[in-house]
Amino acid sequence: EYADPIGILKSFSVSDTGLVLACFYNSIGNFSITRIMNISNLSTILDNDVWSGLGTATSVTPSGEKSAIGFPKENTVRTYLLLPDGKFDRSSFVILKENNNYPPGRFGEKVALSESGMTLAAASPGAMRDSIDVGAVFVFVWIDKKWQNTESVFYGTDDLRRIGASGIAIDDHIGLINVRENNGRHRSFKFEVPCDDPYAIASGIEMNEFRPRCKCVSGYKSNNPKGGTILSRQIDVCIRCLSVRECGDAPTSSPTVSPTLSSEPSLR
Repeated sequence: EYADPIGILKSFSVSDTGLVLACFYNSIGNFSITRIMNISNLSTILDNDVWSGLGTATSVTPSGEKSAIGFPKENTVRTYLLLPDGKFDRSSFVILKENNNYPPGRFGEKVALSESGMTLAAASPGAMRDSIDVGAVFVFVWIDKKWQNTESVFYGTDDLRRIGASGIAIDDHIGLINVRENNGRHRSFKFEVPCDDPYAIASGIEMNEFRPRCKCVSGYKSNNPKGGTILSRQIDVCIRCLSVRECGDAPTSSPTVSPTLSSEPSLR
């Protein structure tokens, strides 16, 4: 048992390694303190970080290597890598904000890291669509050691079935998001885009379904000057090879003509 002298507990998350990421709020000073502890010895604080405003959500990967804290009044999510000794790697600190195309909607009310730590879901329960409060969940992916926002935006249906104020979970291996609606019911969104290049296929067991690792099919290669068949950058595309030798060991599968997207969710 742990009682913090600074403020009241707003959220906590526990890794498989026993790290506890807990956020406490002091209403008098209007600040939040995030503490890292070990579940076997809660009396020893491994690290702290203090922020102005209300932190309402925390998430830590099972490996204990990556963390996220949501600050909805500031419409931000703050992430850190965690060091082996259980401390924040402050050089890795990043602030994520809601897409500028949307009015502030308490972005960061809930946050969820995938098991791999390669994907982050951030809820915005005040997000509007067609002038109706439906809520939304935004998806970010970890590429080249930094977070990148995606075009994946999952919306609620109406005010009664609004999403973002309750729990969320994300699985990037199968492209699944689970949310709880305002009415208490659970809802799942399945995202299925094999690859967004018509001459590439998703490849690799560690690929992220929200941003798959794409490999050019037989007869095509990446336009990246470094060569190869993997589309390693967002701007890379598959181009036709001028010879068999130029293509190397490209796969023999047929190209994906167009992305396959399930009817739900509605996406921007």
